Amino acid sequence: SGPLAAFGTSVRDGQSAYWTYVNNVLGGVGGRYEVRVVDYDHRYDVEEALRGFEELSTSVLGISGALGSLVDEALASALSELGIVMVAGSLSSEWVGSGSLIPNALIPTYRDQVAAGMGWAANVTPAGPSAILFQEGSYGEDCAVGYDRAVGEFGFTNVGRLGHSPGATDFGEAVEQLITSQAATVVVCSTPDALTRIIATADSLDYRPDWLVSIQSFDSGIPSALGGDGGPELGLALLADTVVLGAGAGGDSPAALLRDEILADITDPDWYTMFGYAQAATFHLILEEAMEASDLTRAGLQAAIRRLNNIDMGLDGPTSSLSGLVPVTAAAIGAITAESIVRPFGIPA
Repeated sequence: SGPLAAFGTSVRDGQSAYWTYVNNVLGGVGGRYEVRVVDYDHRYDVEEALRGFEELSTSVLGISGALGSLVDEALASALSELGIVMVAGSLSSEWVGSGSLIPNALIPTYRDQVAAGMGWAANVTPAGPSAILFQEGSYGEDCAVGYDRAVGEFGFTNVGRLGHSPGATDFGEAVEQLITSQAATVVVCSTPDALTRIIATADSLDYRPDWLVSIQSFDSGIPSALGGDGGPELGLALLADTVVLGAGAGGDSPAALLRDEILADITDPDWYTMFGYAQAATFHLILEEAMEASDLTRAGLQAAIRRLNNIDMGLDGPTSSLSGLVPVTAAAIGAITAESIVRPFGIPA
């Protein structure tokens, strides 16, 4: 329930489908131990999340997923103190290597989405003046970390580093600053509503840079919203110079086929369904690694994480690490087309 209720339901659906597969098809962890999952509704309220954690912490081996940056931040110290592993409820890179609170191993962090995207862009056209427009807070600031890393590594010239408040609806001043800066490449880390307003404002002012947008910034409704009376075809035309960072892998890899099979019975799966799936798959990977060492304890899970580096999850692209710096090549780039926007798990590379 609460402001993230729809997202929470999707995350729970993805988790549930994955653990059903582990129990019913694989026979449990190591083919022996069934996983019993308890879900707790924190209502996106930090105090409620802390109460829920206190209640669960006496009886669970670990927490296979949360939802929300605020919840991650609130629980980080308590997780570390008790040695409980939890898969983060956001894509912030600050949890890479933290020990107890860890990112999922399938979807790149915000930082790595941006760094990899700019690396790709530098290979397509010569690196030139660039800017980033990001939502203030942990999400946008993590994107900015990747941006700063890429500017230095790939030869871009930073001409604008613009933050906006989470509730912003008017981007006229920000776009004017981008025009004045003559940024040819603009990274956006915001919400789908904000991205729609940013691109519409830029188009009205005849400003059409190459847009590199975080996967969190894009959803399938944007072409229709941009097109208005002209329909989604007009919206797609306005997105001709836009690519999505952190997009999903192609649909013909073994891991992608397995994912689609596991989630086949879910009605209208979306990106957050995939997020829940990614959390559960990561936690399962840790459990199996701990099982190999015959140590299914909280300490055994933490030791397992330290052994899991450069993980290839079989999605024909991203390789991830739970305990070190993820390489800037660890994110796919997706082009926006009429076919790709209806895919529930992101735009294929």
